[in-house]
Amino acid sequence: MEEIFYFAARDGKVEEVKSILRNNPSLNANWKNEGDNARTALVAACEKGHDSVVSILLAHPDVDPNLKNTVGSTPFLIACFFGNTSCVRLLQDQRVMVNEPRNSGETPLRRAAYYGQHDVIKWWIVSGREMNLGKPGDIDKTDAIGAAKKRGETKVVSLLERFKSDATKTRNEVKLELGITTSKSFSLHLAHLSLFFPYVGNLSLGEVSTFIIFSFSFFFPFSSQFLDFPVTTPPKLTREQYEDYLDDKPVLTTGGLSFVLFYFYFIFLSGFCNFFFLLLFRISSRHCPEDPISCVRHHQPRKVHRHH
Repeated sequence: MEEIFYFAARDGKVEEVKSILRNNPSLNANWKNEGDNARTALVAACEKGHDSVVSILLAHPDVDPNLKNTVGSTPFLIACFFGNTSCVRLLQDQRVMVNEPRNSGETPLRRAAYYGQHDVIKWWIVSGREMNLGKPGDIDKTDAIGAAKKRGETKVVSLLERFKSDATKTRNEVKLELGITTSKSFSLHLAHLSLFFPYVGNLSLGEVSTFIIFSFSFFFPFSSQFLDFPVTTPPKLTREQYEDYLDDKPVLTTGGLSFVLFYFYFIFLSGFCNFFFLLLFRISSRHCPEDPISCVRHHQPRKVHRHH
C-alpha cells in the first residue's frame, strides 16, 4: 500500500492520497521508494510541484519533513532546485531544516541561486527563516552569491547582495514587490474603517477626512509590522484532527485560535481608537472651527479671535 501511496503523491492525485490515508491509518507515510533514489512521498510531491499533496503530507502527524533521498536532498532542497515556489512557501515551517545540505555539502540556497530560482529566494526572504549565504569562494557547496555569479544569474546576485547588505530593508522591499504588506494592511484598514461608518452622518466633511488621514497614519505602520502572513504552512495535526482534515471538516488549531483572538483584539483596539479620534475631532472643531486639522496635528486647540 505504501508504494501505491507514493505514486499517488508523486502524480498529484489528491483525492487518492486522502483516501489511502483515511482508510489506512497505520500506513507508513515516511516510506522510501528504494527503486526511485529512496524518495519519500513528500520529496516526490515537492519535485513535481504538487502543493496540494505537500499540504496534506505536512499536516500528517507522523510525516518527517526532513527525510533525505539517496543523495541527501531534503524535500525543501528539491523544491528550491525545481523552482516550485508554492511548495517552498509551504515548507517554510520551523520543523523544516531549510539550510540542511546534501551529502556533497551543497546547501538549498546555493542550489536555488545557481539555477536562477529568483522567486523561490524572494519567498524565502519574506518568510524570515535563516538564509545561509555560505562561505565566500566555496562556490560548489555553500557560496550562493558566487554560484549565481558563475552562472550569470544577475537578478539573483542583486537580490542576495541587497539581502547581505541589509536584511530587514530587503525583506520589507520584497514584501512590497510581492504585494504582501500592502494587500494585508489595506484589507485590515477597510475592516477598521467600517466600524467608523455609522458615525459619518453626524460629522462634517472636514472631520471625516481628517479622521481617515489620522487613522491610516496610525494603523498602517502597525498592521504592516505585525499583520503579514506570507507563509501558508499547514500545522502538524493530531491523529484525531487529521482524520477530520481528510474528511474536509473544519479544524481549529492553536495557530487558528491565536489568529481569531488577535482579530478580536484588533477590532477592540480599532473601536477604542475610533472613539478617541472622534472625541478629539469634536473638541478641536469647537475650539478651532476654521482649521481643525491643524489643531489636531499640533495637539493644541487654537483660539478663535472674535472681532467686537
